[in-house]
Amino acid sequence: MPVDRFLLEECLATLARRDWRARVEFDPVRFPRRYESGADREVAGLIAPGLAYGRADVASRTIGEILARLGPRPARTIRSAKPAEIDDRLQGIRYRFSRSEDVVLFLLAIGEALRLHGSLENMFLDGFDGEGTDLRAPLARFTTFLRSYAASVSRKPGLSHGFQHLIPDGGNGSPLKRLFLFLRWVVRPDDGIDLGLWSGVPPSSLVIPLDTHVFRIGGYLGLTRRRTP
Repeated sequence: MPVDRFLLEECLATLARRDWRARVEFDPVRFPRRYESGADREVAGLIAPGLAYGRADVASRTIGEILARLGPRPARTIRSAKPAEIDDRLQGIRYRFSRSEDVVLFLLAIGEALRLHGSLENMFLDGFDGEGTDLRAPLARFTTFLRSYAASVSRKPGLSHGFQHLIPDGGNGSPLKRLFLFLRWVVRPDDGIDLGLWSGVPPSSLVIPLDTHVFRIGGYLGLTRRRTP
């Protein structure tokens, strides 16, 4: 169906003028925005997309419960707590494919990253040379770091399916949609929605995580002729 260019322009301009900050409370970005510290926002900003799939209300309850159990300074807790303490804090937590032990390992991997690199941004920049605009390779290296740290602290051989759903293997063809969402939050300037935490990655290099809804709208706008994402 042909798109009326002038009607489309008017519609998009109206949407661009709308203040979307009021809708933050319906989006998982609300979790990192609850913290004042950049370190806490960064950590919460990685935890929330890790579980942001399935039913939004159930995912939100789980994310909120995990962060509540980590206390008011989640970055400090994850960085300094012993594995047994994280395990105790997360007892009974599970969400869809991931059991409490998977979520614990996720947090332990983040804690190891903070201890070794100082921040998640520093870890990402260790695999980013600043050249070009394709973030898929550095993001794949980011997942490799996290997965290797998880393997180093895990009490079991290998990484479970439940853990791998939280941190997919970026070198194995995964589109890493939820991790690209994390990148959007931390890279784009703080506008009341995004967090603007990282300065070492240009916003122009970001891509849109393509879920079924974005794909459908892209088709309506004539941005793609593909039949599937």
